[in-house]
Amino acid sequence: MADITNASVPDSEKTFISPEHIAEAQATLNKKLAKQYLADTDWYVTRKTEAGTEIPSDIATKRAQSRIDASD
Repeated sequence: MADITNASVPDSEKTFISPEHIAEAQATLNKKLAKQYLADTDWYVTRKTEAGTEIPSDIATKRAQSRIDASD
């Protein structure tokens, strides 16, 4: 198989990604990660409701930030 270099691929076959596309993709990923964190830590809220066990402060803080991040 021949080596393919950037110079050997015509511009018409290249895909260019703009900084805006990268920023949009990063924002989408951040939102998805925030929602996943909330889902992963929902059991703390259930435990608090059912047994009265406090949610650790670091978890509560990160959940609060994740709610903001997930809604942007």
